[in-house]
Amino acid sequence: RVDGKALAKRLAGKTWIYTDDGEFFPPERVLGVRALRLVGERRGYWERGRERCPALCRALGIAGEVGPGTVAAFLEEVGEEAKRSGDDALMARTPALARMLPASYAFLGRLGGTSDPGRTPILCRERGPGAADGLRLRPANDARIFVSDTPTREALFEPVGSFCLAAPGVGEEREPTARFLTGMGVRRL
Repeated sequence: RVDGKALAKRLAGKTWIYTDDGEFFPPERVLGVRALRLVGERRGYWERGRERCPALCRALGIAGEVGPGTVAAFLEEVGEEAKRSGDDALMARTPALARMLPASYAFLGRLGGTSDPGRTPILCRERGPGAADGLRLRPANDARIFVSDTPTREALFEPVGSFCLAAPGVGEEREPTARFLTGMGVRRL
């Protein structure tokens, strides 16, 4: 009989699982279900493994469904990468983050989930004098990030100083995204 915890510890960090997409990933970055909309290609997907080797998947902690912990870990991973390489460079390398991050916020907002505000990036646009163009990533605990649905108020604050407006989500993602942002401590303008 195989000791799952010992096996997981011994193989942690090693890229040995050959996923359905033909790439190798470490077990802690593999899901047994596709979640492209939420985490994109930052995780390996091993649906065949979940079907054919369920005991191995359980032993290695390969989830058969996407949960709040998986999404929070993804957000924190993106936040750490933005700190290391810069948010402009990260957004240029991975333009799909502009869709994945709001989808992840909405997913967590529907479940009442949050993650570490110091490590979680909030997709936003800078406003004010000298504001940079394009989407930016700022930690959720940045006091300059606000949620707003009032363009008139935004215009009033713009000449006063620099601030960031969190991406609000679109369509049915708007309300759960707002819940997530509020839960992360992002204030209304």
